[in-house]
Amino acid sequence: MENQENSKYLGEEKASYYKMVAGKEWRKFENYDLCIDSSIGTEKTANIICDYVKNMEKVYN
Repeated sequence: MENQENSKYLGEEKASYYKMVAGKEWRKFENYDLCIDSSIGTEKTANIICDYVKNMEKVYN
């Protein structure tokens, strides 16, 4: 139970910090350029990030 309480507290701290710095809500996906469920594994996650960066380079170059 203590772990869940710590996790909840840290989540609230992250949300508060993000709101202070970015002026936006932490858990709203529209506030992010890329959201990935990393439970798909490290390699797949890395591939998605690399593909995203390559595509963004094409857009901005």
